[in-house]
Amino acid sequence: MASVSVSSHLNKAIHQHYLSLPQGDLCHVIYIWIGGSGEWLKNKTRTLDREPLGIEGKLPDHCNFDGSSTYQVQGSNSDRYLIPVAMDHFTLSPNKLVLCKVLKYNRLPACNILSGCKKQEYTLIGMDGHPYGWPQNGFPGPQGD
Repeated sequence: MASVSVSSHLNKAIHQHYLSLPQGDLCHVIYIWIGGSGEWLKNKTRTLDREPLGIEGKLPDHCNFDGSSTYQVQGSNSDRYLIPVAMDHFTLSPNKLVLCKVLKYNRLPACNILSGCKKQEYTLIGMDGHPYGWPQNGFPGPQGD
């Protein structure tokens, strides 16, 4: 039997009501990173005075958190810094999702060191467990021309 996420049982109308509340000129930016176990995503939300248009020079440089609460460090020097690397526009405008890398207290890379690459692919999965944009009964066609 397939596992069903807890969120699939929530009332979508109530959720949508809160998503559509007026927020004025404020923008919620959700910083997302990989936790210390390497298996779970973590997040932290900041409220900004205006919508960021990009990463470089348009978004606060960093956000910090206590790495001991996400299993990224034990004991002293547990400060961790989130450095934005990519911004996605999946949430309702003006709000943003920001993918981050994590640096240690001394600004060196933490445990989720990213591989040097030009792009990193990901897939959005729907509530039914099926990837968005894929045909219902198969795989997508070849990429490119």
